[in-house]
Amino acid sequence: MARPSYARAMARGRVASVAVLVLPVLACSAAPAEAPLAVAPSAAPSVAKEPLLRGPTVPWAVVFERECRASNTAPIVSPGQTVVGFCEGVFSFEEGRWLGSQPVGAEAYFAERAVISASSAGLGVEVDPLLGDGSIERRTLTSGWGRQVAVSPDRTRGVALLEEPSGDARLVSFRLPGLEAGDTAPFTGPVDHVRVGFLANGAAFVFGSGLCVQEPVACPDGDGSLDCVNTNCDARSVRTLASGKLVDAAPALQGALDVLVSRDGARALVQWEDGRRALVEMPGGAIVAELPKEADEDTAPMFGIADDGSRIAFIDDGKLVVAEIAGRDLVVLHRRPLEYAEALTFSPDAKTLFVKADIGMIALREGATPYVAQTPSYQPVPPPGFERTFGQQTPIAVARNHPKWEEINEILPLGMIARYRGGEDAEYLVNVIALDPRELGPADLDPAKWVNVAIARDGDEEEPAENVTSWRTAEGRSAEYSWLFRESCNPTDLYVRVSEKGGVLYRVEIEAPRGTSPATVAPLMQRFFDGPLGAPPAKRSLTTARRSKVRC
Repeated sequence: MARPSYARAMARGRVASVAVLVLPVLACSAAPAEAPLAVAPSAAPSVAKEPLLRGPTVPWAVVFERECRASNTAPIVSPGQTVVGFCEGVFSFEEGRWLGSQPVGAEAYFAERAVISASSAGLGVEVDPLLGDGSIERRTLTSGWGRQVAVSPDRTRGVALLEEPSGDARLVSFRLPGLEAGDTAPFTGPVDHVRVGFLANGAAFVFGSGLCVQEPVACPDGDGSLDCVNTNCDARSVRTLASGKLVDAAPALQGALDVLVSRDGARALVQWEDGRRALVEMPGGAIVAELPKEADEDTAPMFGIADDGSRIAFIDDGKLVVAEIAGRDLVVLHRRPLEYAEALTFSPDAKTLFVKADIGMIALREGATPYVAQTPSYQPVPPPGFERTFGQQTPIAVARNHPKWEEINEILPLGMIARYRGGEDAEYLVNVIALDPRELGPADLDPAKWVNVAIARDGDEEEPAENVTSWRTAEGRSAEYSWLFRESCNPTDLYVRVSEKGGVLYRVEIEAPRGTSPATVAPLMQRFFDGPLGAPPAKRSLTTARRSKVRC
């Protein structure tokens, strides 16, 4: 079930309370191209090959950023570069317009509107048509929990690591789109921290630890009895699927901390336990170019590689580096501050990079005009007893480093600029979020259709919105709707206002206890909705009645 908003997730108790530092990756100014990054010559011989051509270096710029509202799915791009999937949503490739939903665990597109997912519901692998595409039939490979899924370069085959309820795992190949099963082999290592894919010769592979053996040992704080176990696994390696067995395929990379193989299977980014990093030829492991050594050897690798291995992205000393390969040189195309990323995904043409960071997805594009966001201006007059607990007025897509972020102690959604709390027991919460207006559709979209897009972006089919109304003014479109949550152990009434004003899309949420009367909510809407954003043209008619039952 998709999470419609930060407040809604809090109402359902599904957002972790952890501190987060918003990263300065979001600055819109374009960084200049740099000179080749100096790298030490490798002791390993390179494979003889034609030199890569150095193209013209042009600036890269942030073109949009989008919030992750549910799941934890990394960005994936369609073959024709028309859409990008991220978390629970599908967005237009060019400007990040929200188009619809995608399944949780989506791993790759094998057609322009067809996605393959690793199922968390025991269905193994799922094939789903997206955005109403009727050319693909929904199918499932009903066996086990999907841990990793990859699609071949020609998008006619797939490979998945599946885990059975017993804990046993296996690597499975299959045909697309029908999911006809092919070769399979048992996988005896841990199912976490693995990668699957295809090598250039067409062989399906898995990178991970091999056979694991458990040995009983005395517990550290126990009485000496053999009540605990140590699990010892073979070193990580790349193994290919062949006639029901997994066969070592890249001996030179055995023991590497991580291996990220390009889609065409010809190159890989590798990090070793001692922090060394390099781009190598597959499967032999000959070094093409070395990356700066990772200072913190315990840091999880943060890599991205183009489909053909011609460009790479990585984190170096608090910076995101985008580089292309010219001979044995890394020619830096772009660099910007970034301490952490969960995923770095290139588009098929390698000219757009999608970065999954703490607060969502940032789209960086070569040669693009930076999107110039407007500075929000939201100035309500709160009712007596309401306290502003968080507030900041900064442009969208610019770093929002609140001076007291340590005290906030929770995940802040993308664009959060203010929060107010009030009531006798602080039972009312108001969140103010400033977003990119392009996300919900073109300026000429009728308000009645526009509000449906806003609701669909927020909600899900199991919780219909209430009190829906929309209108247009000289400044743009506005809409209001309510989510009255009853099927929850913490039922809540959430009143939402979305308004376009001054080039900013404002989303204001008033969270109230379940069943709060319209007479109590109306003055809050006047203060937090109407005062800063303008009153609706017609008198509000609110209801808090719902037929659904409370279920815990």
